[in-house]
Formats: sequence, C-alpha cells, structure tokens
Amino acid sequence: MKAATAEYLKERRVEPRMDEERFIRLGEVLATCGKSRSSVYASIKEGTFPAPVKLQGRSSAWLRSEVLRWMQACIEASRPANTVCSIIDTSSSTRPIGNKGTRAE
Repeated sequence: MKAATAEYLKERRVEPRMDEERFIRLGEVLATCGKSRSSVYASIKEGTFPAPVKLQGRSSAWLRSEVLRWMQACIEASRPANTVCSIIDTSSSTRPIGNKGTRAE
C-alpha cells in the first residue's frame, strides 16, 4: 500500500463509540476477558459464557456488549453490591481499589 493511501485511510478511519454494538473476534475476546481459548469454549459449553454469532461459513464473532455484560456479572458476583462500578458505564467516575500505593506521612 502506498504511503499516501495509508495516510488517507488512517485519516478516514472512524473509531467505534463505547455505546455502539460491534462484533469482536476471538483474539479480542481473550484480551478483553482474560480467559484462555480452551476456557472460553468450555464456558460456552457449560452455558456460563456468551456464545459466538455465526457470521458466514466458518467465521464467527462475539457481540462486544455480551462479553462486557459477562464481565460485569463476574465483578458483581465477586464484590459487595455497594462497591461495584460498571465497566459498561462510559462516565469517568471510578472507585478507589484498596489503599495500595498510598502511605501514611
């Protein structure tokens, strides 16, 4: 690809917004959720992880929102209800996590 064409495509690229639905492939699913490939497929078989959507032939992908909802459910199940912050919420509010990195002076 010529440099001018690559630059044009880079300028024209539209990044998806946080609230837009999109498909993500296995590599992004693994990077997002932190599970291994075999663990993802075992969890799908158990019914505890979202199943992929068949796109065409041997091609499939996951809905990003379903993976994020699964992550949110894991967070809610592992923490007290009053300390959970939403990973789907796009606001900049965050809660402090422990006191690691702080010291009394």
